[in-house]
Amino acid sequence: MKGVVVIRRQTRKLIALMLWALIGCITVLNLSVDSLLSPVQATESPPANISQSPSAQTLLKTGIEQFQAERFTDAIASWQNALNAYILLDDRLHQAFILSNLSLAYQHLGQWQEAEATLNQSLNFFNQQTPDSRSVIDWEYYAKALNAQGWLTWRQGQSEAALQAWKEATLAYQSANHFPGIIGSQINQAKALQSLGFSIAAEKILKQVQSTTQEQTDPKLQAIALQSLGNAFRRVGNLEESQKVLNQSFAIANQELTPYLSPNPPNSTQSSILLDLGNTERAQWERAVALNLDEADEHKTAALDYYQKAATLAASLLPRVQANANLLSLLVTIKSIENSPPSQWNDVWELWNTLQSQFAELPLSRSGIEVQLNAVNSLIKLHIIRKSPDTQSAELLSTLAQRLTHTIQQADQLQDRRAKSLALGQLGHLYEQTQQWDNSKTITNQAIILSEEIQAPDIRYRWEWQLGRILKEQNQEIDAIRTYDQAVKTLEQVRKDLLFIDSDVQFSFRDNVEPLYRQFVDLLLTSPHPTQKNLSKAIELIDSLQLAELENYLGCNIDPVQISQHLIDPNAAILYPIILDDRLEVILQLPNQPLQPHRVQLPKSDIESMINRLYAHLPVPRSWRSVQQDMSQLYDLLIRPFESILEANTKLEDSPIKTLVFVLDGGLRNIPMSALWDSQRQRYLLERYASAVAPSLQLIEPKPLTHPPKILTAGSTEALEHPFQESNLSPLKNVQKELNAIQSLPTKVKVLFNETFTKANLEHQLQDDNFSILHLASHGVFSSDFSRTFIALSDDPLFAEDLDNLLRSSDIEGSIIELLVLSACQTATGDNRATLGLAGLTVRAGARSTLATLWTVDDASAATVMEEFYRQLLQNPESSRAEALRRAQINLWKAGAEQLKNWERPYYWSPYILVGNWL
Repeated sequence: MKGVVVIRRQTRKLIALMLWALIGCITVLNLSVDSLLSPVQATESPPANISQSPSAQTLLKTGIEQFQAERFTDAIASWQNALNAYILLDDRLHQAFILSNLSLAYQHLGQWQEAEATLNQSLNFFNQQTPDSRSVIDWEYYAKALNAQGWLTWRQGQSEAALQAWKEATLAYQSANHFPGIIGSQINQAKALQSLGFSIAAEKILKQVQSTTQEQTDPKLQAIALQSLGNAFRRVGNLEESQKVLNQSFAIANQELTPYLSPNPPNSTQSSILLDLGNTERAQWERAVALNLDEADEHKTAALDYYQKAATLAASLLPRVQANANLLSLLVTIKSIENSPPSQWNDVWELWNTLQSQFAELPLSRSGIEVQLNAVNSLIKLHIIRKSPDTQSAELLSTLAQRLTHTIQQADQLQDRRAKSLALGQLGHLYEQTQQWDNSKTITNQAIILSEEIQAPDIRYRWEWQLGRILKEQNQEIDAIRTYDQAVKTLEQVRKDLLFIDSDVQFSFRDNVEPLYRQFVDLLLTSPHPTQKNLSKAIELIDSLQLAELENYLGCNIDPVQISQHLIDPNAAILYPIILDDRLEVILQLPNQPLQPHRVQLPKSDIESMINRLYAHLPVPRSWRSVQQDMSQLYDLLIRPFESILEANTKLEDSPIKTLVFVLDGGLRNIPMSALWDSQRQRYLLERYASAVAPSLQLIEPKPLTHPPKILTAGSTEALEHPFQESNLSPLKNVQKELNAIQSLPTKVKVLFNETFTKANLEHQLQDDNFSILHLASHGVFSSDFSRTFIALSDDPLFAEDLDNLLRSSDIEGSIIELLVLSACQTATGDNRATLGLAGLTVRAGARSTLATLWTVDDASAATVMEEFYRQLLQNPESSRAEALRRAQINLWKAGAEQLKNWERPYYWSPYILVGNWL
């Protein structure tokens, strides 16, 4: 063993020496592709019928070619000369056209003042025109200027301004009868709407684009428009529609229409679409792996096949290299997920060797730099997977460092600071892997400076995060905390836009967001006795992480509620269990008291094993004894350390603690906290406290339920359609009893039953009256895949986004569903993040809280719970929703004893959870 240690030290030293030798190659010192739909505004030469100077036209055309080749500095020089030529000709229209093109080039280089100044000059010309005076060419050039304005405001984080500019661009393109511009600007509108949280409106626009595109008779335009649309569907998470539309695009491009697809080279359109299909199949594979779906292998095979075919069909070197780089990235990810041994990595090395020879022939461009960074990033990941360095690792890292050094030099040639920042950051990451902390810190700081100069927070946060890790390794804790804090602030500026990144490899929440928050929390809580400041920051981060995860899941932004946590509920204690790699941290927050921390040194794997056992056994009625053992251990971890302080606060005459609110982490969200078992007192947590789950306290608006409530209730006793299985959902025989019991309550109740339980009837009722409670007694499934979250109706299944549209369609001002009750739903089997579906449904529907079940329950016991829950709400209006549920669950024990049933077992009463506002 000692010999192995010596070999590893020698290898690490060899790696360090080889990398150190490269430092001298770097003077003062973007892996992602440009994250937005490419605004190919300057790709068309001016119409031939416009009178122009030959030299002016030549300069303009040269600039267009340089822009397309991503040589933005050269394009600016050519266009400046063309601008001067048109000034001499007193041709103000082409001056305005060139100025808007210059703005786009400046935007690519991060020169925002110049971008804004040239754009304003362009728009000033068009704003002096009257609409009636504009020719078709005027409208087209005006539309291009508006499109450039949309990109400028979007890149500066002004989504609403970008949306307005793109709306105006669409109208101008329509006046010019410019089909590609209409489609492109509408797709951009959808992206802006999605960013602003209007996902239904975004989807509606994309559907309109799809309909318009199908009517297009020009096969070239139709193929390209459908390709853009398919990519847009992928960005908003509609992967099935993305696949369908891209296949349509490929079918058109693959027909005997290739001559009409010029000026693209033969096969270039087909290759490009195949690359996009590979990206969509990869996204479907990653989703299927996360959900443990059977079709995972099918999507993996398809993605590999598409990338290989895209590389084969590519008509030029760059798209061939891009396809190969994406293929390499996918292969490395597969090796990582499947834990493939190094003996099975030959395909990776063969492809890497091919790429290295191709890199040498790539033309100089930003895309050429980015594709090299993509491949280098994949190989760095492979090095991390390998874990044990050897001589081959030393050679590989040396090769990667040389490649990165070359890309830095290429970025200097292009005067492209974004590309240079990306390359420098990657090189800093490479030094981080070899523990050369000083070198890594120096180069990472240079990358940060460049990203600040070009105002690129989407890459700056990555290098700030990287610097935070380096400082932590150097035991500079104060500086590390400050740097991590800055990285989170920077990420918060752009995280929502990163959801819609238009990259070859989809932005990953788990890789690019979640680890930053968790590492920062880990750093804040490193001390055995964290300060109140650090504890407060830690729970703020965990709450923000929950919000970020929901936004990522929903694919849209959520407006947080700005309310002090001390004002939420004086009778509630809030518990934050935080699962870190080597321990469990639990923080208790009591009203107007210092935060109380507790630490248990327990590996994450052990905690997850316990959660997985509970997840498997809780839905099985006869497993209650094994469930009780694990729930006892979980009680000891979460509640036992705080028993005395909770008990003391519970006995207070003024504001005693009655409710425990859990902001749960990871798989704990699938476990009902009410079933935690106190083995010393032989009682469940339910017997002492009401409980609720808050997906994020930033989403809680602390308002008691309106009294008396108006209830719209609906359900079916029939066998209903399952949208993802051939067999129907089983009939719920006791639903009629449940609905009859609710209808007999002394409050306004409307019932939709069996054939009247339809989407149209639900919408009609919700529009006509301001119901405060919507109760659906029907099968449903919550999934971490939002598109697979649904509720069964008598006609068609109601998907999550349909429910969103339904509940927000009321014509009554101020109407809001205060409580959504789903009495027969369940989380998706095998999906350990399925409760995201429940939390997401609550947020997406605009409901203040949701009462639902974690697994399919006995519908006879469900009817009993629901009847008592509503009785408690009506008889005790001062009581909270959480307390009404607690009493209903305890009542089920008594009812079970009277009917000689085992309803006291957790299987029957514990799956009911309240998510959101518990008051």
